[in-house]
Amino acid sequence: MAQAQAGADIVAIDACTAVTAHNGYPPSQPEDLAETVNLVEGEEAIVESPRGLFDPFIVHYAETFIVPAALGDFSVRPHGPSEGRECATIKAYVRT
Repeated sequence: MAQAQAGADIVAIDACTAVTAHNGYPPSQPEDLAETVNLVEGEEAIVESPRGLFDPFIVHYAETFIVPAALGDFSVRPHGPSEGRECATIKAYVRT
């Protein structure tokens, strides 16, 4: 609730454990997890699959995006007004 009160539009949980005993379905397994990434430096970047497993998409500064782990590797590179400059991301990992 604190995240919603602070203005969050989405709160995502990516964990290999039961979040609550009453949700009615089993917890995720490690192979089910997703990469949760936030663009923290650079105005715009493009996210691509080297194997073409998803359509490329554009992210902007401070946007968070999620790529399912089952899709494997992905790349993030400067795009648009950020081309020729560095972009930086923060990736969230889940410890079990």
